[in-house]
Amino acid sequence: MTPSDGRLHGPEAAAEVARYLIALSEHRDRTPDAVILYLCRDPEPGGSPGAVAEQLRPLAEALHDAFCGADIPVHEALCLSDGRWISY
Repeated sequence: MTPSDGRLHGPEAAAEVARYLIALSEHRDRTPDAVILYLCRDPEPGGSPGAVAEQLRPLAEALHDAFCGADIPVHEALCLSDGRWISY
């Protein structure tokens, strides 16, 4: 996919996801007091959980920035890969 395909990418996509999750929370009850981010992906054959965490780091940072920009603190951002928890 390229940016010209009409889909959101990078920080714009993270901001849209954050807005959507906040709206869902508000629809159910209220704006969340805080969030915990869980990013999950298994490594490719021969890959490592640490490599997956590094690949997902830009997404974790973009989601963190999007929630903080909406005045919702992120208490923790975690990557779950191959049974391992890795904290950002």
